[in-house]
Amino acid sequence: MLSKDRTDLGRWAGLAVVLIFLAFCMVLLGGQAVAARTASPPNPPALQQALVSSSLATASLGDAPHRVSSPLAAGDWDGNNIAWPRVISDSGEYHMWYLGYSPANPRWGWVVGLATSDEGITWTKHAGNPVLGPGDEGDWDDQIRGAHTVLVEGGVYKMWYSGSDGDFWQTGYATSTNRIDWNIYAANPVLAVGGAGSWDERAARMPSVIKDGGQYKMWYGGCNDGHTLCSIGYATST
Repeated sequence: MLSKDRTDLGRWAGLAVVLIFLAFCMVLLGGQAVAARTASPPNPPALQQALVSSSLATASLGDAPHRVSSPLAAGDWDGNNIAWPRVISDSGEYHMWYLGYSPANPRWGWVVGLATSDEGITWTKHAGNPVLGPGDEGDWDDQIRGAHTVLVEGGVYKMWYSGSDGDFWQTGYATSTNRIDWNIYAANPVLAVGGAGSWDERAARMPSVIKDGGQYKMWYGGCNDGHTLCSIGYATST
């Protein structure tokens, strides 16, 4: 029995060494990935990890992929890039809010547009796009509003969005009754960064929200000072 115990200990020790080595490799590769994500302009560095740098999205219906967004058109407000689509189904129609980029847009160049579809493949962009731009100069979200999530309840559209002043990323809230005109909550941000030294002291952004019973549940991305470590956080609201 004693010999067997020692053999088991040796096996566990060997396994521990292997796991430590694999963990070290993952940390090393993760650090390289973070460095790569934060290296290339013109997107704000903290937004790089969240954006899809493709000009179209695809959906698999049967065996063939289908284009679900129109090609980019140089000079348009979203002529350089479109990203971060968030889709809901409401009254038999799909509504998509997405980020569009052009250097001609204000501040960092990213603003939010709206498109609609009957079947989720052919989308019509709202003629009055964009529907949401950055906040007023000096506000906590004066560089960008985006990286959003939307729910609809009783005819009211509720949006939680990421906002930044170029230093901190925080989460704001807005409502609309027509999907186009958004009323920004006066007491924003509703999810602020943590205190000094906390895991999310530099960013609390990219919200994903569901309503479960009478409670809203949010998962969000948080980053420490310097964005050297970003993790997923959880918050609730009634």
